[in-house]
Amino acid sequence: MAHDVFISYSDNDKSVAEAVCAVLESKHIRCWIAPRDIQVSAVWAEAVVDAIDESRFFVLVFSSSSNSSRQVVREVERAVSCGVAILPLRIDDAPLSKAMQFYIDRYHWLDARTKPLKKHLQQLAQTIQGILAEEYPVSETIEAPEAEERTRKEAEKATKEKARQEAERAEETRKAREAEERAKREAEERARKEAEKVAKEKARQEEAIARSKLETEKRPAGAGKKKTKFRWLWAGVALLLVGLGIFAIHLLTSEQPQPAPEVAPPSEEITPLPAAFQISPLSISPTEIGTGETVNISILVANTGGQSGSYKLTLKINGVMEAEREVTIDSGASEQVSFTTSKADAGTYSVDVNGVTGTFEVKTKPVFWQEARNHIGETVTVCGPIVEQSSVGHDPIRLFMGAEQLQPQAVIIELSKDLRGQFFTNYGSIHLWYEYPKTICVTGLIMTNPLGGASIAVTDLSQIVIQEE
Repeated sequence: MAHDVFISYSDNDKSVAEAVCAVLESKHIRCWIAPRDIQVSAVWAEAVVDAIDESRFFVLVFSSSSNSSRQVVREVERAVSCGVAILPLRIDDAPLSKAMQFYIDRYHWLDARTKPLKKHLQQLAQTIQGILAEEYPVSETIEAPEAEERTRKEAEKATKEKARQEAERAEETRKAREAEERAKREAEERARKEAEKVAKEKARQEEAIARSKLETEKRPAGAGKKKTKFRWLWAGVALLLVGLGIFAIHLLTSEQPQPAPEVAPPSEEITPLPAAFQISPLSISPTEIGTGETVNISILVANTGGQSGSYKLTLKINGVMEAEREVTIDSGASEQVSFTTSKADAGTYSVDVNGVTGTFEVKTKPVFWQEARNHIGETVTVCGPIVEQSSVGHDPIRLFMGAEQLQPQAVIIELSKDLRGQFFTNYGSIHLWYEYPKTICVTGLIMTNPLGGASIAVTDLSQIVIQEE
């Protein structure tokens, strides 16, 4: 038997019928209610007849509206003819019509005309549970010890998941640190090679100057005097041939040109090369963070020039400047420059530091359902078990996370009407969720519900993720 109870009601009493269904299913009593449990392609009348035939109990929400409803009377007639136990729930003082007198006058009534309604619904649930317990000694419902064990397993699962996430973050941090150290070593190696290149060039220039000085020093200093001696020798020979007197007087009175002193070339002064900078690829750690968490962005700057100099770095996130740093670095040295930033909104962010680019991703940080009320007005992911649901008529589907629907601490997940068909196609009957509780995570804007708790509106089923066992 797919269900225990068939709920019959007039459209005017759908809120009460919805409450009846919610309370019974919260007690693990399986219910059938239209139109929720009618398949898309099924014939309405056939589906109703089959549902009544397969039911153990027929709960009639009796009011002035259902008293005059032909559809409700036909459903009551079918239940009587099939021998289904009828449990009338009177919610107002309307007298029985003749048709109703004919079918249900002999049945015991559950009077729910006084408030609070939930008290009477709890009594109805206890009545049905008592009968089912007598007929089925081995209960089909989930016993408290099993529920406690399942809760313990859920807690262990959540703890393991948290530990796994922390391990993944630690691994990412380790990899980022290794990449940062590797980039630093590469930049230092490049800076060392550049410094060696500058030193070799400087040594070559100094060697050229020294060679030029050496060549100047090797030239004979007395070359001019030797030449003068030869001239005097030839002059003496000439004097012997022409005459000592005339040539002696001529030679004594004439000035002999002296060679100009040679000037050594000026020494060359070496001007050091100006400062020149190289930057390494970005190091972003971690590359994936939760909203409000901090990401570290670092870059290695190396001075490959011959002089000390200053270098300015500008950090841009999504094209918007967020910070600037200016560093002074000696020739041949390098320095690691770091920036930190955090983002409140989820998404992928582009990073640019002086033309070197990278990215990091911000994901919505999940919170447990007990913390949802602390995040009113924020878009977050809330995780927890579904313990109750409401989907009577054509109203939006409401799932109650963590607590029953009338408890203020319950987180209400409300799906739009447009998602009804797709939701039941994807997930089928929801009552199995709390017979075998599933933890789901829902992402959306946290709002305040009428009871003062938290609620999330779902307009796309992609907002819901069901955690696998």
